[in-house]
This record gives sequence, structure tokens and C-alpha cells, in this order.
Amino acid sequence: LETLAAIEAPRFYAAPAGRAPAAPEELAALLPGTPCASLPEALARARAVAGGKLVLVCGSLYLVGAARAVLLDLRPDPAVAL
Repeated sequence: LETLAAIEAPRFYAAPAGRAPAAPEELAALLPGTPCASLPEALARARAVAGGKLVLVCGSLYLVGAARAVLLDLRPDPAVAL
């Protein structure tokens, strides 16, 4: 999050499936943003605020893969715990 702190933009936090993620509320406490109950909710809210501009998805491969599936209407990969 420290790397992204300088970017002036709204933030929406969601937890991916898979490994134990940081809680969205904990991330919002570190760098102000809106915790969301799900990734589809976070993407929908970000896209609504962006108004046609780009939305940047940052996080683990689990989160980015899940976001890709939601945005492209693909079947998501099953969660795999290591």
C-alpha cells in the first residue's frame, strides 16, 4: 500500500478467495478507502466512480485473477490453498 499512497484516487478494498487475506477494513485503516464485502462489489463501485476512466486492480495474483474473471465474465479458478 505504501507504494500506492502517492496516487490520488478513490480506493475500494476487497478480500480474494484463497490464502488468508488481509481484511479490507485493516487495509482501509492503513490507507483510506472503502472496504467492500466482495470483489464484484468493489469493482462495480470503482467503475461507477471512474466514470469511464481506467480502474487499476492491485493485489495478489488471487485477487487479480478473480478480478479478471469477473470483468471478462469467465468462470473463476477454484481457490487453492498452499
